[in-house]
Amino acid sequence: MKLSIIIPAYNSSKYIKRCLDSILVEQSSNYEIICVNDGSIDQTLPILESYISPKIKVISQKNSGVSVARNTGLKHAIGEYVLFIDSDDFLSPNWYKLITETIKNDNNPDAVFFSKNTQHQIQKALMPQYICGIGDVNSFSTVWSKVYKMDVIKKHHIYFDQEVINGEDMLFNLKFNFNSKDIILDKGNFYNYCSSPNSATRNFNIRYIQSDIEFQQKLQTIINQYGREYAYIKDLCTINAWIALFHHYSYVKKFNFSEIKDFVTNPHYEQAIKRYNIYKSYFTKTNLIALWLFKHHQYRLSYYYIRAKRKLKPTKRLIERI
Repeated sequence: MKLSIIIPAYNSSKYIKRCLDSILVEQSSNYEIICVNDGSIDQTLPILESYISPKIKVISQKNSGVSVARNTGLKHAIGEYVLFIDSDDFLSPNWYKLITETIKNDNNPDAVFFSKNTQHQIQKALMPQYICGIGDVNSFSTVWSKVYKMDVIKKHHIYFDQEVINGEDMLFNLKFNFNSKDIILDKGNFYNYCSSPNSATRNFNIRYIQSDIEFQQKLQTIINQYGREYAYIKDLCTINAWIALFHHYSYVKKFNFSEIKDFVTNPHYEQAIKRYNIYKSYFTKTNLIALWLFKHHQYRLSYYYIRAKRKLKPTKRLIERI
């Protein structure tokens, strides 16, 4: 079995060597690494070029975002399966054996989702949690720690949406799920995810608001096309997106209503949050209080409440085995 490993890299000079070295611990010739340099302006490209070999390809493009970089990698991949890795993450030494043996033992499934927290099988009752990445279940909201069959991707034209800057992994996984026959969930874990207090995902960008509205529209289209029985997840995804966006906004030093007016007054969010009690078991007490304040149009109080809770629990750089 040939495996293609796709690594988007943007200004990753601090961590890309660790990422590549963790993969190259495995000496097998049955995998390739495709590194897509996404317009880096630091030393990422020289580092990548020092690794070029028959096993490692380096492709450079102008800065276009992670979705474009991953799609570029998919166009050049020749493996039977594909694994996506973020450049600041790394793999454990057991990665190759775990992936190949699982695929072989399960008769070449369409995909394997690896996680120590996974259930033994996909349970319809837990679908909202799978999709939103809530709680200790295997998450459909990211492409980390998962291998996908390339035939399914190519046959059904499943690529990352380049118009969405937040939620593109979830859309990819949903399309893949609805077009696959068998997705195996495995408790094996080999992927080390690294979060940082300086990560872009922890900061606020006004583009997230418009991007999320586009995401919700695309999510609705996918549900309508492939999984009408999952229509009930729409509210939950919307509420979860609001929580993520407002947590991002809590990093802004001063509340500015005009800056986020289109966000807090959008019926798209307000209508879903009016029904948040239906899904209260999915959320923490902190988020439920923030949602209650938002439901009652206490936007400023909701902002200061989330900001205060975040400051009381400083974020440290975290390495977590998924």
